[in-house]
Amino acid sequence: MKTRHKSDSFEHSGAEPEVLVCLNGKRRLSLHSKPLTLNCGAQVKLDGFDKKRHVLCEVYAHLGVLKAGQRHKVAHDILKMLLVEKDQGGRPWRKICCFASKVPKELSGNSWLAHAAKQFHVKFEAVGLTPSTVASLEKAQRREAR
Repeated sequence: MKTRHKSDSFEHSGAEPEVLVCLNGKRRLSLHSKPLTLNCGAQVKLDGFDKKRHVLCEVYAHLGVLKAGQRHKVAHDILKMLLVEKDQGGRPWRKICCFASKVPKELSGNSWLAHAAKQFHVKFEAVGLTPSTVASLEKAQRREAR
């Protein structure tokens, strides 16, 4: 039997589809996970892709304050969405970083990442999750903090 590291985030990965379903319902979208091969041959995987409505989305099933690595992941995912937007050509795409519960405060106000998101028309949005999913995420984050 394979043992898990205490920072494994299968709870977070498991909650991401719920975040996407909530966002789809809230915004009347049809986002789904999508691997794409770019014109240059590189491959990317988006958490949410709706070609008909020109929407790209990355999902974060984390609650509370972001650690440095998680802020870097947000920046990385913004860059990935910008690359896909440019690669797909045509009109601009809506770009959304969707969070479980609420948008972390580090991504608002005067942070450089908040300013970068505004400059590149990336929206930060939050959705509510079921109480059982929130409890599972909180338990995982307590385990990971040890």
